[in-house]
Amino acid sequence: MTDVVDPTGGIVTMLAEHLKVPRVWRVHAAANGAKPQYELPCTTGSNGSFTCRDKCGENSGEIRVSAETETGPAVRASDATHVILSFRRICSRENERDVTYKLAQFSKGSFRLEGVHDWQTWEASER
Repeated sequence: MTDVVDPTGGIVTMLAEHLKVPRVWRVHAAANGAKPQYELPCTTGSNGSFTCRDKCGENSGEIRVSAETETGPAVRASDATHVILSFRRICSRENERDVTYKLAQFSKGSFRLEGVHDWQTWEASER
């Protein structure tokens, strides 16, 4: 994996472009400081949308670029270091929620998101 540190900027934008190709992913997630507690099969669509199968059924949402950097608001989208997971459905309830995550690592086959309370690693599955 490549660390998010990129002197030319644009790593989050590269992830957004990468997610335009529909893929199946294995997502490992847990609370911060814990080993992976969940492994979810997820599918991303060409518009940044995602659908995951969790213990409650289907969990859907969208991955968007956040206008944030480590030091505050991003001047340009290419400066962003964070993404937003916009969940539309959690545990079979319509329950919209936006959660901001730092893009901690990125490669063409995987990426890692770190939030205030939890983290996620998305690894591309072979179709």
